[in-house]
Amino acid sequence: MSDSKIICKKKIRVMAVKNAVASSLLEGVKPTPQTVANLNRYAEGQVSMETLIADAKRRYARAG
Repeated sequence: MSDSKIICKKKIRVMAVKNAVASSLLEGVKPTPQTVANLNRYAEGQVSMETLIADAKRRYARAG
């Protein structure tokens, strides 16, 4: 994959993270520092969204 495609995909992920956090704040839900850190890892391409979702489901299942 070319550098320009990688940069473009990263910009899309960064914008998606910013929008998700902003949407949460508008709804009155403040993301935890851990959530923000995980979203930043996603934005940097270090982890997939599927992995983050699976991790969140595991945490939710343990808490219930």
